[in-house]
Amino acid sequence: MNLRVCDGGGERILPASIEVVEQTLAPAVVIREGTEISLADNERSLVALAVETDEFLLSSFSAENATLTGPVSRQEAVRRFREFLLGQKAQENRGGSSFR
Repeated sequence: MNLRVCDGGGERILPASIEVVEQTLAPAVVIREGTEISLADNERSLVALAVETDEFLLSSFSAENATLTGPVSRQEAVRRFREFLLGQKAQENRGGSSFR
């Protein structure tokens, strides 16, 4: 799984991990309005769109539903990305497939 960051100046694709998410969304990192940060696997996705330096709209999609939440704080966005990654690890540990 990869973390995709698109900030208008280009697109960066990084190996997804909790550490990479925390570094990408660290309080000292300037995130411009309109920046999109996303994770996806074969069943679901989580997308954060920066609406201000420290506020994001979050979209999540799965086979069953789609939700839009926000605005949320940077700290809440990090929490949601952590949950997403931990859910993927749990699926892999159960022998489920993953999209890489």
